[in-house]
Amino acid sequence: MRENLSNRMRLLSIASMTLFMLSLSVESSFAATVESDDSTSIEHKNLTLEDCIQIAMERNRSRTASAYEVETAEALHGQARSARWPMINLDLIYARLDESPNFLFPAVEMPIPDLDMGGLNITLPTIYVPEQDIKLMDEQTLAASFRFVLPIYTGGLIPSFIRQAEYGIQIANEASRRSDLQIVFDVTRSYYAVILVGNLIDIGETALARLEATLDLTENLYKKGSGRVKKTDYLKNKIVVENIRSFIRGLKDQNTLAEAALLFSMGLKRSVDIVLASNEIPYQPNDISLNETIETSYAYNPDWKRLQWALRVFESKVTEARSGHFPRVVLVGGFTHLGNDYDFGMVTPQNKNMWTVGIGLDFNLFSGFRTKNRVKEAKARLGKLTEQQIVMREGLALQIQRAFSTLVSLQDRYRLLTEAYQSAVENRDLTERAYQSELMTEQDLIESQILESIMEAQVQKVLYDHAEVQAHLEFLVGSEIHKHLQSL
Repeated sequence: MRENLSNRMRLLSIASMTLFMLSLSVESSFAATVESDDSTSIEHKNLTLEDCIQIAMERNRSRTASAYEVETAEALHGQARSARWPMINLDLIYARLDESPNFLFPAVEMPIPDLDMGGLNITLPTIYVPEQDIKLMDEQTLAASFRFVLPIYTGGLIPSFIRQAEYGIQIANEASRRSDLQIVFDVTRSYYAVILVGNLIDIGETALARLEATLDLTENLYKKGSGRVKKTDYLKNKIVVENIRSFIRGLKDQNTLAEAALLFSMGLKRSVDIVLASNEIPYQPNDISLNETIETSYAYNPDWKRLQWALRVFESKVTEARSGHFPRVVLVGGFTHLGNDYDFGMVTPQNKNMWTVGIGLDFNLFSGFRTKNRVKEAKARLGKLTEQQIVMREGLALQIQRAFSTLVSLQDRYRLLTEAYQSAVENRDLTERAYQSELMTEQDLIESQILESIMEAQVQKVLYDHAEVQAHLEFLVGSEIHKHLQSL
């Protein structure tokens, strides 16, 4: 009896730990749910994974935010390109003075030299010029000034700015693509999580129904039987039944959380009702090579691509810093008109309209080696990013290799667990027949039922893990997003 009790408690412990770990692993894959802006309560039925991804691509706010990032980068590119065009300014100024400006010419005495008339000197009187108050302009003046500045040569500064802005657009596009990949991964993981929890609930309810039937039979044998079944046997069976019922209740809570996570990743409100088109997690063994997948990731992974464009940005920054060694030449010009009713003084007709055209040169002859150190800094930053590129290349390959290794392990586990599950089904069927012939005890029957449920649940969990790792691998490679975007 003690040995039977020990075996039964051990089995109950295994069942409890298995269901507990399954519930934890499912819960850890859920994203935090936040209510979106959908103000209406609608219903979506028979949703496939592709349907959910398409809805997410249309409604998930992360895509809108990414679109604004791209729009910002394009605007910055337009700002950079504007440096190639002339800067044209028009200034209008109306001014009224309290009185007309003047110029006070001081009094002057102008002596005249003696006049020699062939031996006769004639002395001329000194000419006296009194003080003169000269008006310069009227009190009211309207000044219109038109000026333009056109860069002719900047030592590569403006082209470097434009290239940096162009690369910035590419970086923003890759960031947007990464956001799309994240949406696809989150939707895929949440979609299969809903299926997994639903299947675990079905497995638990099937096991509970069998255990309840066994419990009823045990109760009848205990109360009306020959004494082979005791009250302690009945109570132990009841403990198992209530424990399974408790786990099913917890799984139903996980199911609510799983659906909320799926709705959030799709950009829908929690009040929306969804019904999935399938209750099966597909199993697709991986049949592509590791090296081929790694090389594909270097062509499509958005993080890797962003780093490539960032390297080009820093190369342009070196050019930007070197431009300080060269002069800057600009073409300048302008036209000024003074509107004043006075035609003398400073506002004569000739002075009222003035044209200006010229060339300006700005050459920094010495700045305390600032330009030299700016170039040195830009090269150092470029070198740092180059080293980070090497680290990221190896890190990306390592992540893909790890995912591949996990896939291979999960495929082996799926094969072994499927075989074990088939054996558990056969064992439970044989045990039920033997129990009906009183060749097996109720303990053997309960153990066979629980073992079948545990093996079926583990098969479902392996299927989910395999689908999740495959989705993560597609996220790392970054090429699957094109298929989803083309369907929009």
